[in-house]
Amino acid sequence: MEQNPFAPPSASTGDPGHGGLVFSPEGAQVVSSLAAWMRGLSIFYYLGVGLLALGSCGVVATGAGGVGFPMLIALLLAAVLIGLAASWLRGAASGFERGVFSDDEFTIGQGFRSLRAYLILFGIFGILNLMGQIYQAIDAL
Repeated sequence: MEQNPFAPPSASTGDPGHGGLVFSPEGAQVVSSLAAWMRGLSIFYYLGVGLLALGSCGVVATGAGGVGFPMLIALLLAAVLIGLAASWLRGAASGFERGVFSDDEFTIGQGFRSLRAYLILFGIFGILNLMGQIYQAIDAL
């Protein structure tokens, strides 16, 4: 059986001499790569927030034919939610990376809490989207 390269060193290899977490170099590299992807995704979310804000300005400027105010509220709400998701994802990336390289369990825990909040938010988006699709399918019958 192949040994897990991301597992901490066993007791036979010796104690690292300090408490806390122990990450192999490969494990630290995987977490660093994951954090980089999470930061990149959060940048795209921030760009989306900017585009939604720009769209909100366009709705206010044009009046949007009577649907301006509800559309403005929807765009601003979407911008706030996506901004929250971006900040949670960026916080998770920072927490993972800082925690791995400093062997701090609390910081990694903060990263996981941020990632959990991000996943809950997009889980709610997914459920609402599914309900909308089911409603449209039933309405089309």
